[in-house]
Amino acid sequence: MKRCIYHHPHPISPDPGTGSALRPHKMLAAFRALGYEVSEITGYSRERKEKIRAVKKLIEDGVEFDFLYAENTNDPVMLSDADHIPRHPCMDFSFFKFCSHNKIPVGLFYRDIHWKFPIFKSAASLPKRMVLTPLFGYDMMRYKKLLDVMFLPTEMMRKYVLPDINFAELPPGGDPNPAILEEKLGRSPAADGKLRVFYVGSLSELYDNKKLFCAVKNTDGVYLTVCTKENQWQAVRGDYEPYMCDRISIVHKSSGELAPYYREADIFACCLDNDEYLDMAMPLKLFEALSYGTPVLATDIRSVSEFVSREGIGWVAKSDAGEISAVLERLRDDPREIAEKTKNTVKAAGRNTWRDRAARAAEILTEIKNKKEPKK
Repeated sequence: MKRCIYHHPHPISPDPGTGSALRPHKMLAAFRALGYEVSEITGYSRERKEKIRAVKKLIEDGVEFDFLYAENTNDPVMLSDADHIPRHPCMDFSFFKFCSHNKIPVGLFYRDIHWKFPIFKSAASLPKRMVLTPLFGYDMMRYKKLLDVMFLPTEMMRKYVLPDINFAELPPGGDPNPAILEEKLGRSPAADGKLRVFYVGSLSELYDNKKLFCAVKNTDGVYLTVCTKENQWQAVRGDYEPYMCDRISIVHKSSGELAPYYREADIFACCLDNDEYLDMAMPLKLFEALSYGTPVLATDIRSVSEFVSREGIGWVAKSDAGEISAVLERLRDDPREIAEKTKNTVKAAGRNTWRDRAARAAEILTEIKNKKEPKK
């Protein structure tokens, strides 16, 4: 029987509404779909303590586990409780060490290294940063000693973490719906002369979409629908008013309400400004677009644009309103190119699922197990 341990220092939401909650939920389900009997060590610290005790007992009784796979959060490990009180500061690292000493390989997905970038300075006060930064650094040092492999969303993120940790790339995945993909293949893009573009995500200083808005405003026949949180839109609305027109619509929908927008869209937009932090990011929404068979127009933010080019699922433009407009105009006038990219996107959806990601993690960790020696 295949067995694994799944660690996440938050409760697993059955109906995740954010990217940070979605990935742990999807990866857990994917390991189970692969046939693993999963022992969960999830929840806040008191709950994890009980679960750790139970799993340790199983290991001591001779139950064999193939690996431990962990998903971290955006908080330091010892502050991961909802109130950020460090009730059991060394518990999780101690358990990782216990597993390693029992020849169970330990892999962890490190989702974000925002604390090394200006975004952290703008999001957290100086006193808060003075507490959090050393704790993030402490986590990294413990990971260096305890992990057999650190999974990262993109190759580019390697240079921002400790160089002598063993790394593997493990981007997000998707949940393709065969019926929707078939429907997408059967439709004629921009058949009525209207090119429909969809963007879903944040609107903020970092996630600046003004060049996309400007490009759409300046390109007749192109229609843009933007789905973002209402409070975010209200906060930036004044900045975007000069770029608005009657072909741009703003909607506020939850993730479960997006299917009609993806179905209607000819193109999904990922047209952000060049930024070092965004260069190493791999948005969940990119893979959601794949799952709906919607090709992607990306600006030259590095990891996303390289993925789009490598998979043949869309187009890459410079982060410039004129360049974006030129691509939109070309596609509006010759939508056959969209149909071809849609075919590629549907194919890519089938090889970029959450199950594929879990299988890759399991493969890497099982390989390590086959040659693992106890750590001292």
